[in-house]
Amino acid sequence: DRAVNATLEAYRLFDELSLFQDSDVHLSSSRDMLYSKAMEWMNTGRYADAASCFDGLGSWQDSASYKIYCSALSLETQHSYMKAAGLFSSIPEFLDSSSRAEAALSQAYQQALDDQARGDYESALNAFTALGDYRDSMKQCEVTTTLQISTLLQAGSYDETLKKLNSLTDRSAFPEADPTVAGNLTAFLGSFVNAWMNAHADVLNAFFSCSLLQPYLEPGGELDTIVRSEITDDVAPQNYGFVYFGCDVGKLLDLGSGFVAADVTGSASISGPSGYNETQESMWILLDTRQGNPVVGAVLSV
Repeated sequence: DRAVNATLEAYRLFDELSLFQDSDVHLSSSRDMLYSKAMEWMNTGRYADAASCFDGLGSWQDSASYKIYCSALSLETQHSYMKAAGLFSSIPEFLDSSSRAEAALSQAYQQALDDQARGDYESALNAFTALGDYRDSMKQCEVTTTLQISTLLQAGSYDETLKKLNSLTDRSAFPEADPTVAGNLTAFLGSFVNAWMNAHADVLNAFFSCSLLQPYLEPGGELDTIVRSEITDDVAPQNYGFVYFGCDVGKLLDLGSGFVAADVTGSASISGPSGYNETQESMWILLDTRQGNPVVGAVLSV
């Protein structure tokens, strides 16, 4: 291949000297040799070498299209089907590029299904996402995520379970919880959310903060301004606080294996010298009901 590289360099130089003596003759000879070698390499499966050789020929005749075509063939041999499909699609009228683009997409789709089947959900999700509206790829993104959620639950990765659930735009794969248990769960969630909101003092109780929370208040910030307006030397902070007025439970989704996910909004009003300020916190709560009484597995603020 040293000869090819030397010819490529000679071709470049003769091209620069095309008007000097018989440079055009040597240019044509070098070009024919390079084009012939590139075609040979393409026909014998040396696609990357062929693409490089066609690249050296620039825009001469169909070299630019052959460069893209061979680059796509090379990507196919590396199982990079999506990238190959993209290149083939950029030259749809050249040779059999259109049919090869479709075949590459089909290969990418099957590769994603194979990843899904063996539990490599991240690879499957990336592939289906890249496929976009090809076949039912968007639906397969949802299917893959639901399978991943099931696997995460079985592994006890509850925080990751809620993150994946929250990323879904369509949660119809999960049925709503049995109405016979939904009432008890809703009552339990009301009590839990009250306690949960109260526990997040850095977000909520800082309105009536003790000295321990002062380091978390950015001077001049929104929270600091509210605290200073609500708490004065004449009014002791402990005389004011929260009045909880509810927990709005949205859907209760049955994730299987005794787990239920709840879409919840907790609401509270804060009493202070200037009256009431309202606050809300939206969250997903994972409940473990395998022992009968619900246990909170994880909470994800939304």
